[in-house]
Amino acid sequence: MYPLGEQFQINYDKILANEKSILKGRKYRITVLTERLVRLEFSEEGLFEDRPTKIVLNRNFSVPLFTVREDQNFLEITTKYFKLSYAKERPFLGTKMNPMQNLKIELLNTEFVWYYKEEEVRNYGAPKFNLLSEKGKLEYTKGLYSSAGFASMDDSSSPIFEPTGTLIPREKKETDVYVFLYHKDFSQCLHDYFSLTGNAALLPRFAFGNWWSRDISYNESSVVQLVDDFEKNEIPLSILVLSESDWHKNAYEKKQNILSGFTFDPEKFPNPAMLTQYLHSKGIRLGVSVNPTQGFYPYEQYYEMASQYLKKDQNGILPFHALDPRCIDVYFKLFIHPLDALGIDFYYLKEIPTNDLDTLWALNHYHFYDLSRDYKRRPLLLTTNSLVAPHRYPVLYSGKTLVSWETLKQIPLHNASAMNLGVAFWSHDIGGYYK
Repeated sequence: MYPLGEQFQINYDKILANEKSILKGRKYRITVLTERLVRLEFSEEGLFEDRPTKIVLNRNFSVPLFTVREDQNFLEITTKYFKLSYAKERPFLGTKMNPMQNLKIELLNTEFVWYYKEEEVRNYGAPKFNLLSEKGKLEYTKGLYSSAGFASMDDSSSPIFEPTGTLIPREKKETDVYVFLYHKDFSQCLHDYFSLTGNAALLPRFAFGNWWSRDISYNESSVVQLVDDFEKNEIPLSILVLSESDWHKNAYEKKQNILSGFTFDPEKFPNPAMLTQYLHSKGIRLGVSVNPTQGFYPYEQYYEMASQYLKKDQNGILPFHALDPRCIDVYFKLFIHPLDALGIDFYYLKEIPTNDLDTLWALNHYHFYDLSRDYKRRPLLLTTNSLVAPHRYPVLYSGKTLVSWETLKQIPLHNASAMNLGVAFWSHDIGGYYK
């Protein structure tokens, strides 16, 4: 168990469900968390998971009202809102020998029935990554709200949190599904979803002001000139984001698309600490873009120190592994904390590949928790949706937008449906970039 910092520790106090809410057999365990939320587990070995997972941080709900009828072969659980019927000790999906579903949940006073693994075609969905794809349509992932009144969340393969905050693979092979049965009461559904997965983060006040980010190469003098221009034109400015990757040292040609960099370029920013002090004196917070996924290069200030803990590849680069706690520890202590010491207020996780959601999620999680380590500020992050409990790591960025009236028309729908994942805060490029 690698000792990460205290800021990453996970609270185990609320993870165990109340025993009075649990019905358990040799191969199954069913937990009635609320009158409308139920956890379903099945394991051939009878091994069930009680530790927090990547998405679930709390199972210690008050015991709801429910009734149980059972005999040697069947189990029936009824609350005010649903009735669950289960053929004991059988897989939820059924088998080739017995293809009938062995478990169903009826949403009372409706025509709708939930079955394990059946496609939930009535789900309204939630925004996935970019505001608009090149096809001009929103891309959706499954959300909490459905016209059928139910939605399921499969937690079967989620990694496990150790108390230190380290993520480890899930070794127990089991079915582990949460079913939300809230019909039209979306407010209560969202409340219980937050109780299960962790509350939505509160943003610092400055996050609600005017942001400025532009993909051009800035230096110290041009930043000061920019601030002067805002003041002369009496336009308020709360946040400046250096999103172009050449704010930092980079010994490689830009055409190679090397985004990795954590040391200010002394030719452009000879005194970054004085720059942040100047911006803070004007009430402006500074964010910078970072992307560690390409590794750490020899031009970094603390490269040699980092190489004592991480192994170089054949090109002398120190590879980054988001699920390696030693690598995470080195990353923050030697590459991020020196930037914090210069007065950087938050980070923009730029162009983290969305085809590697584990890395994207881990960076979102650890960056957000790390910024809370001194308890003197509310954390803020600008990042891409990692799909797993994204409400815990705001603000999400919808990507470079297509320049069109259609883009503007889609933003209200995008933002409203984001709440179907519990997400309240998105950042859109209102000026447009793409095409």
